[in-house]
Amino acid sequence: PKPGYGLLGSDVEDPSAAGRAPKLTKEGQEAEEGGNVLSSVLSAPDTPWPLPRGMYPAFHGYPKFVVDFQISERQRLAAEEEEVRRKRRLLEALSDRARGLAHEEEAWQKQQES
Repeated sequence: PKPGYGLLGSDVEDPSAAGRAPKLTKEGQEAEEGGNVLSSVLSAPDTPWPLPRGMYPAFHGYPKFVVDFQISERQRLAAEEEEVRRKRRLLEALSDRARGLAHEEEAWQKQQES
């Protein structure tokens, strides 16, 4: 560990420190005393990523233009998907009509031959 985070590096490297409890930094002491545990976890360089469930702080600082862009993109995609569905329905209706006309023409051809 680096000095200033969690355990002091000198305690870890010092052979005479064996058997003694390692010294904690200010953040480590606050965490043990019930201080802001989240900030001490986030400030440690050896924090495992991703953080455990419930440890992520809520983020509400998204720029307005980013949120507006996401909303407009979702609306654009929804409109595009609706247009594709409309065209598929139209294509299905035209296919049905074409099959019906083909059957009528076939029946008319048989009537003309007889």
